[in-house]
Amino acid sequence: MRAPDQDPSEDADPESDLWFLPGPPDLSDPAEPPWRRADHRPAPRISDWLEAEAALAAPLARAAAAFAALDERLRSAPKGLRRRLALSEAEALLWAEGHRLRLETIVLYEALRAAPASADPAALSEASWAARRLSGGPGPEAGLRGFLGRMAVGRDGLDRLAARPVGQEFDALESAWLRLLAAAAPAHGITRGAIVWQGWIDLGLSPPDMRIEASVVAARIGASEARGGALFLPLAQGRGAGPRATGPLRERLEHWYGAVRDGSLAALMRLDRIEAWVQRARAASAGMKGRTPPLLIDLLVANPAVSAEMLESLSGVSRATAERNLAAFEALGLVQELTGQRRFRFWAARI
Repeated sequence: MRAPDQDPSEDADPESDLWFLPGPPDLSDPAEPPWRRADHRPAPRISDWLEAEAALAAPLARAAAAFAALDERLRSAPKGLRRRLALSEAEALLWAEGHRLRLETIVLYEALRAAPASADPAALSEASWAARRLSGGPGPEAGLRGFLGRMAVGRDGLDRLAARPVGQEFDALESAWLRLLAAAAPAHGITRGAIVWQGWIDLGLSPPDMRIEASVVAARIGASEARGGALFLPLAQGRGAGPRATGPLRERLEHWYGAVRDGSLAALMRLDRIEAWVQRARAASAGMKGRTPPLLIDLLVANPAVSAEMLESLSGVSRATAERNLAAFEALGLVQELTGQRRFRFWAARI
């Protein structure tokens, strides 16, 4: 008991006011993202996903049938069509994140690393990355760092300030995500894509406002049952496009199946129109001399928009020849100029 004349401050911890001393060690889970999660509900178990999958057998069957038809169609289609679909999907994913990039801007950046000054460089980089990963190359199962294009870094004291998890934090999150991927093996490939997409969001492998990485990773994994044609699930081009991270699990999964079905059907219709245009373009340009007209047709198949600079760079023809052939195709009604300006002009197939 304190004496009546004792200073109350004498009972205090002598080090309590030493604010400059280091605090207690951080014992938090290294796999916990440094930002507050939007949804604090416990992550669904694999058994919950499988139960929802069984209850949604009909929507899954419709999604699988549409995707299988797209896969079969792409097996015999020109390789350029896969690139075209990948570019369109990358554009749709960026729009879903609020980046209003025009498709021709993405194409110009992909082909020549050039873009109008008004274009967001970070958004262009994301779009280019998404288009490349959706077009081919090793999938995310081969290693997340390589797929994402991230370099391993050591601890430098600034990891908590990074927009994305890095170093040991990323390693811990990657291990947790790979365990989820392995646990999802009993599910259908399309369902597996939904599981790993949700897991990516829950773990915080990307910042909350940047879901393009999760979508591209899940799109590649979800296409694992394809037979050599389609390389990714088209998720962002149907009605109500894009996956949902909130709401009842069954509703989220049903929306995912609907996105795959609608995206696959939209891609099939796009392929129908492109192949019909190719036949018309070959017939209309049959009387044109030189090797440029067939090259231009192939370039317009692989790219939703084409510039004279692209034709010059990718085919080796002169700028004058490129512009002359584009003008000839425009006169034949095969292409239309998109920009209405004198610089950075683009033409698209009149499909």
